[in-house]
Amino acid sequence: MQKAYRFRLYPTDEQRQQMTRIIGCCRFVWNRLLEYSSKSYARRKESHSAFDLNSFIAHTLKPAFPWLSDAPAQTLQCVSADLSSAFNAFFRKNAAYPKFKKKHRSKKSFRIPQKGKVDEEHGRIYVQGVGWVDAVIHRKPAGKLKNITITVNPSGTVYASCLFDD
Repeated sequence: MQKAYRFRLYPTDEQRQQMTRIIGCCRFVWNRLLEYSSKSYARRKESHSAFDLNSFIAHTLKPAFPWLSDAPAQTLQCVSADLSSAFNAFFRKNAAYPKFKKKHRSKKSFRIPQKGKVDEEHGRIYVQGVGWVDAVIHRKPAGKLKNITITVNPSGTVYASCLFDD
């Protein structure tokens, strides 16, 4: 059974800037992948899997935009998986066509599927690409950590939703 815990984070200014960079990289990659997929489908009626989109990130986007290395590779791969899921839902007629993400109107979040850690004893969470971030861990999580989703609210508060599988 999977269970999610939401913890409040207290990042330093440097960590907050790094989180903002990662969020910007994810939004940029989403928009580029959506453009690429839309054009491919319009021209050749061709759809792309998450694997194809990951290859496009690694071989086309990262060489053209070296600043994408600011974000962990697994985070960008989550973006391609999310876009692939959005297209699958659209083609099954369960959702609308995926939309481009705007800088000030989209949800500011990113997901890290690996290498996350929760240190209950010291009250901190390890976020890949950012480092150890102080947190309020108000309950003891049980099970194995699957992924961490970092969300920055419009007010500037930062939360980590940790998904555990027990």
